[in-house]
Amino acid sequence: MEIRASSKRDKETAKEFSYVVNFRSTNPLSTVIFLAVAFLSTWAISAFILFKLNSAGKAGAFPAVLIIMVMAFVLLLFLYSLLAYFKMPQRQYEFFGYSKDAEISYLFEDDTITEYENSQNGSGNSTINYATLKKVYESDKRLYIYLDKVHVLIIDKSTITGGSVDELRDKLRDAVGKNYVVCKS
Repeated sequence: MEIRASSKRDKETAKEFSYVVNFRSTNPLSTVIFLAVAFLSTWAISAFILFKLNSAGKAGAFPAVLIIMVMAFVLLLFLYSLLAYFKMPQRQYEFFGYSKDAEISYLFEDDTITEYENSQNGSGNSTINYATLKKVYESDKRLYIYLDKVHVLIIDKSTITGGSVDELRDKLRDAVGKNYVVCKS
């Protein structure tokens, strides 16, 4: 097997990667809207319950604290989703560092993956054994191959030559097993 592919670490790639990591989806706007509705609903229901408890004279410290804790949790979840949707893609692009906008090509062989990087700061290559792969996320456009929690190979599926996406998918599934995740569009 000798499959070739490539990718560019540009802003579009950073945006999709950020969404895949945070939402397991390439278009998480519906998730953010759902969390906004959940946030507003939880706050409205909690305020109504607190009002009813106070007006009935049954408001104790425990129910009020519990309701406030639920409200705070939902608020934090909503704020995180806003951060992940609006700010994280830019942070991810900056995190690419010296390899921002670099052209990276890959050679998938029977036992190894070789990565060739050409960036404005130089070029180099590295060889990775399939046995060291941790997980793979697949979106409609790309494959994200995790070497560890920080290092990820990003493959543009439209650039695959010398084989098919299905062949590469099968090889990666064999390598990572149940850690192969297909993300929603």
